[in-house]
Amino acid sequence: MLKSAADATRFQRASDQSLLIYFVNKSRLTLTDRVRKLLRLLEMEPIAGVRNLHPAYHSVLVKFIRCNANHDMKLEDILRRYIGRIENVSLPGAA
Repeated sequence: MLKSAADATRFQRASDQSLLIYFVNKSRLTLTDRVRKLLRLLEMEPIAGVRNLHPAYHSVLVKFIRCNANHDMKLEDILRRYIGRIENVSLPGAA
């Protein structure tokens, strides 16, 4: 059974104000497409407190304004929900 995009993703705290999202190749989408689709979704539906996004080949570094000790986990939960929706995101210029 194919795992969902959110299940095939690893999160790692990069600093007290950044979270690194690693995509694992267990989806129908290529790693690059998964990164691009997450960025597109975050452009269309920004998350309050997210300051900057740094995409790479199979990861995205998310820099955010830290509100409190629970903020990191809440942000990860929100990002997991976004990642769960990326297969439905259309990229500009895609047929």
